[in-house]
Amino acid sequence: MRMGRRGGRAGGRRGAGGRRGAGGRRRQATPNSARKHIRRRAHYLIEFRFHGMAKEMMRDISNNVRTRFMGQRQRMQARRVVPHITLAGPLTTDDEAQLVQQTVAACKKYQKVKFKLAGFDKFRKNVIYVKINPSPELISIQKDIVKRLDGFCELSEYDLKSPFTFHGTLHMDKNGIDNFDKIWEFVNTYRIPEFNMHLARVAILKNNRIHREHDLILDRTLDRREALSKQLAEETKQC
Repeated sequence: MRMGRRGGRAGGRRGAGGRRGAGGRRRQATPNSARKHIRRRAHYLIEFRFHGMAKEMMRDISNNVRTRFMGQRQRMQARRVVPHITLAGPLTTDDEAQLVQQTVAACKKYQKVKFKLAGFDKFRKNVIYVKINPSPELISIQKDIVKRLDGFCELSEYDLKSPFTFHGTLHMDKNGIDNFDKIWEFVNTYRIPEFNMHLARVAILKNNRIHREHDLILDRTLDRREALSKQLAEETKQC
């Protein structure tokens, strides 16, 4: 007798309702799209992205570290550092609209928030960063954003720490590397100029992409296309 799969008869068929569970009842199958949604819950970051000479200097240091200390395969796997200051996150929430609304509400109280770059420092043996000397306004806006988000977001443990460590990441390796001390020594061959800077925009990132950005100078909330617009960036600089 030829053996085959059970299929044509009603008693052996698995229909759209899913597999049979205990007692012969059908268990409802979870659609693939739903399973993906559960696994891929969005992650958000609230941050300031550097611009101008400070951005170019930090990117230059980061790229030189990659070239000098990483092999080709490591460089391909490592995520390029976008010079920034994290104000909150990574965080998750089920209310994206409220996240945007509360972040913008906090930002509207401030304009041209000042800070200074102040040399290099490190976290453990896997993160090297530019130290930030915050103004009272920068300290205040970070606390205000976190306070507004705390009720409905799952925040990072570092967001609520006081004092908060403002920093601009130059190099990060989550797995740790053997030549960290050499990288630290190399980074310290650079000198950080006395940059007097101001925080002109606060970006809301969703899964590492700009979702919204609030311009403190223009008092305007930008979508992704507007946030990346060179014309609007020029308008901000001229104010």
